[in-house]
Amino acid sequence: MLKAKPKRILCVAAVAAALLVALNMCTFLGAGEAPVSDAAGYALGHTDAAGAVGVAAGAPAVGQPLDYLLSTGFDRNQSYYSYENNCANFVSQALHAGGLPMTEGWHSYADFSEPRKVLGIPVFKLWPYLSNYSASWDVSEAWRLADAQRLYFSDPANGYIDGEPILIERGDEDLPGAFAGLQEQGVKAGDLLYWLKKGKDGAYSAYHVTLITKVTAGGVYYSGNSYTRHNASVLDVFLGPSYYDAVEVVRLGGGMPE
Repeated sequence: MLKAKPKRILCVAAVAAALLVALNMCTFLGAGEAPVSDAAGYALGHTDAAGAVGVAAGAPAVGQPLDYLLSTGFDRNQSYYSYENNCANFVSQALHAGGLPMTEGWHSYADFSEPRKVLGIPVFKLWPYLSNYSASWDVSEAWRLADAQRLYFSDPANGYIDGEPILIERGDEDLPGAFAGLQEQGVKAGDLLYWLKKGKDGAYSAYHVTLITKVTAGGVYYSGNSYTRHNASVLDVFLGPSYYDAVEVVRLGGGMPE
């Protein structure tokens, strides 16, 4: 049996270390773009129309690992913790990029003072998920969980919502008309779109959240994670097979909580 020579082992280790350094220095799509001025711009900038997965929201896991890689990895912002179910985290990032300050109830704080090391090299912004281990994280439920976020932003006491939430149920007789009418109700890019399931008690809970990124007289379009969506039609999802029973739109006002 052939044995690896010590010099060869050292050479391989050196190459691995060099690659690690290079990865630390690189930024991928979704990390390090130019600043954006609004939440919808962030969502569009961190999703890729060419790479978006053409399946309904909430569909089962993508069949091939490479599809999953393309649809969930390269649009992750490495300045934040990354979750397998990343939808609320992504929308929160977009809202923060659009100017909403973090609060005691809605935040994602990171302490990078003592990053973990791989082969003796500090890990900062490696894709995917390794950046999760480069800091100590404090992420609130309203930042990272869809229903907690829905309750937070729809609570008038928190100062975000403009009017009442708009509920559209899958069984509505005129779904095209319901979505076409949202523009007249003041729905705009940057508002929140929650995807709801009805429980045994008849109450709705959000299992997914996306950001509205385009509104026309004909309908509403959204972008988001965990599987990449880029200006996808809400109506198209509801007219096809869908995991969800309803959607809820939370219109955000222009002011900031004091």
